Amino acid sequence: MKEKKQNQKHKFQYVVFVFLFLALVHYCFINGLEKILFSIYANSTLLRRPTPACETEHNPSTLCLGMPSGHVEIVTFLGGALYHYKIISLVVWFLLIGAICLQRIMTRRHTFLQTMVGLLFGLFYSYVYLSTKNNLHIILLCVFFIFLYINLCILKLNDLLSEKIPEWVDRNMLESIEKKKNVPYYLKCISVFLCCFRQETFLFISWKNLEMYLDKIIDNIKKTGISFDAVVGIKTGGAIISDYISHKLNLPNYKIKITDSFYKCNKTSNDSVQNYVDKYILKNEAEYTVCEEIQDNLSGKNVILIDECVASGVTMNRSIDYLISKQVNTVYPATILSTYDSSPHPIFKLNTIMKKAYFPMVWAWGYDN
Repeated sequence: MKEKKQNQKHKFQYVVFVFLFLALVHYCFINGLEKILFSIYANSTLLRRPTPACETEHNPSTLCLGMPSGHVEIVTFLGGALYHYKIISLVVWFLLIGAICLQRIMTRRHTFLQTMVGLLFGLFYSYVYLSTKNNLHIILLCVFFIFLYINLCILKLNDLLSEKIPEWVDRNMLESIEKKKNVPYYLKCISVFLCCFRQETFLFISWKNLEMYLDKIIDNIKKTGISFDAVVGIKTGGAIISDYISHKLNLPNYKIKITDSFYKCNKTSNDSVQNYVDKYILKNEAEYTVCEEIQDNLSGKNVILIDECVASGVTMNRSIDYLISKQVNTVYPATILSTYDSSPHPIFKLNTIMKKAYFPMVWAWGYDN
């Protein structure tokens, strides 16, 4: 009898561990993937959290998405497990759900609709997990949901990336764009996974939104009152959007390529993970090489330098230094998104449309940015 009770105790402890593990995985990954799925398939303001900061976001980060409510989802299936194993009553389970729903709505973290969708998702997971007797199978099911949601995101991204490339894009850039669309499968998975894990990011930015941001950059350029002579785009993203600015301002367009010296001007998609680790996790300082230069004489000219985003600022500053070596008169460094503002170039200040702690994982032209 004593041995039987001991076995039941161990079994209960194991079940508790499994469901706490499920709650952690749902909180860190699955709920973020659900929110991303809703955002790219539905794209509605109903998906946003009702907090004022999130309501004004044009491209809300995953952190600003509230559909479905993760807190309600997790409390629902955890409460379902406690009810299933007769630790709490049905009434207590319902009270727990009601209390968390009320708390999320009253603190303006979620809307009523978002909490109800979270409840439905929680009931679904509760039924699926509790219908599976083997605890190992429960964990495998949890992993399956991650795999399923990532692939559903990739499926939609493939559709979004098939959108017609605007006429203003230099046809010489089409080969690079095609490579960025067709990166290895694991890189696509990593892009989606990072977006749900680093919830300050957002997944995708379209050509339409790009044009809207670039129009703002052009307005800022015109406000300077400077007569510019050329546009220089930093490959690859900056080189693509430089076509829009040069087209709108009717200016010559040049492109340069700045790469970490370690890659010897031969960086590929397969180097992306190592580059991310070195730059953002290990924060290694690298030396940068100018791999593609401008052959024309820029001496005395006023130049617009453009890149799609600036993270560490190293590439942008190295590009400015290169243009200074070409004896330009003025450099107007511009970007759509900047995640830093601590160490601008000692001569020219960065001009950005949005100073954010995040940037899209996938741009209109593809992955591997």
